Amino acid sequence: MGLENMADERPREIFLSACAEIARSFGPLGFRYLRSKSRIERSEGDLRFEILLVTGRRNYMVSPNRKAAAIEALQQVGHHQNFEVTDEMTQAMLGGSVHLDLRARVDSAELKRWRSSQVAPLRTDDFVAGDELGRLRTPPKVQNFNLAPTATRRQSIVEAGALAHEVGLPFFDQFREPASLLTRLLQADPPGFWEATAFEYVLCFGGRQLGVELLRRRLAGDSELRCRFVELLPVFKGPSYQALAARQRVQGIQLGGHQERAGRLATIAATYGLDADL
Repeated sequence: MGLENMADERPREIFLSACAEIARSFGPLGFRYLRSKSRIERSEGDLRFEILLVTGRRNYMVSPNRKAAAIEALQQVGHHQNFEVTDEMTQAMLGGSVHLDLRARVDSAELKRWRSSQVAPLRTDDFVAGDELGRLRTPPKVQNFNLAPTATRRQSIVEAGALAHEVGLPFFDQFREPASLLTRLLQADPPGFWEATAFEYVLCFGGRQLGVELLRRRLAGDSELRCRFVELLPVFKGPSYQALAARQRVQGIQLGGHQERAGRLATIAATYGLDADL
C-alpha cells in the first residue's frame, strides 16, 4: 500500500481548506474564489488578475496506525537503493507532504485582440505576465509550503496568504498604469515577463516605434549579442522556420522561447518586422 492511502486526513481536503482560507482575505478586495480551479481572480476592464494556488501530484499523509509500516517501507527503500535512512528523513516522511505554491498571472483581452490582428503572432492567448510569487520578488526567492504537518500548518497558511498580498497585489498594481509600465519595460526586464510578452505588451499598448526602441535598447552596449542577433535573424525570417512556426502555432505551442537571448530577440524582430527600422 502506498503512502497516499495511509491517511486519516485527505491531502486534497487539507489543500482546499487552506485555499479557501487564503481566498477569504481577498474577498473584501473584490476578488472571487473559484474552488474548482483553485484560483482567486478579479476582472478590471480588459484585465484579469489571478492568484493560482497549486499543489503537487505526490501529496500524502501518514495516519498514526500506519507509521510503523511507513518507517519499515522507507528503510526497505533505503536498503535497496543503498542510502542511510536518518531520523530527520523519517520524521519528514511521517509528517506527510501537501505541497502549496502560489503564482500570480495577468491576462488582457486587449492584448489577445492585438495578437489576433497580427498575421503570425508568437502566441494567441491573453497572457501578459506572471510567475511563482517568490520569483516576482526583488531579489527573487522561490517559496513554497508544506501543509501536511499539523504543528506548522496554520503558520504556513498565514505566510502563504501574506505572500499573496505582499507580492501579488503590487504585481497587479503596475498594470493599472500602462504608461509607467511601458517606461519600466524600456529600461529593464521586470519580473514575470517573458522576452516575447514584454515586446508584445509594448507593441500593443505603446505602438510600433516604441517596440523598435525596445529592441534597440536590448541590443545596445553588447556587441556580442548584436552580432549573434544579426547572425540568427535570417534563420527566423526564412521559409523553413516560418513553416515550423505555423505548425506549432496550430498545435497551440507558444513561440519566442529560444534558449539564447539573441535567438529570442531575432524571433521577435522577424515576427513583427522590427528589424527594418534598426
